[in-house]
Amino acid sequence: MTPETKILNSGFSLNNEARKFFKHYLGLEKFSFKKNMAIKLREIEIKKDETAAIQDLIDAYFNSTKIVNSEEKTYEWNHFVKDFFNDENSKKFSSKMKVASILWNNVKQSSNKKYDSSLIEKYKDKIQSYII
Repeated sequence: MTPETKILNSGFSLNNEARKFFKHYLGLEKFSFKKNMAIKLREIEIKKDETAAIQDLIDAYFNSTKIVNSEEKTYEWNHFVKDFFNDENSKKFSSKMKVASILWNNVKQSSNKKYDSSLIEKYKDKIQSYII
């Protein structure tokens, strides 16, 4: 395995063998795959990019910019809903998923897409009809 090794049709996967390679190649005491590497690998597989090599994953490892794709957006929504459902304040709503959706639609374009119970108060005019 080298940085020039092509990813597709090589049997490459993010496994222990790859972990050992990255650890040795990068000169690290301990190596853990980063989310950007997994996202990059899926992108390569989906696009069937035959030019992609392990170097592309190394670049993704050092890319501190969070790659946001449709999968990442799903994670944000899932975390938001989970946090909303775990909040004691959500128990007062008849249709929790509908309320979560209304709150999400108001925050999904913001920089902070995390659920916080203060959102219930902030958007109470939009969700009060769902209070039990």
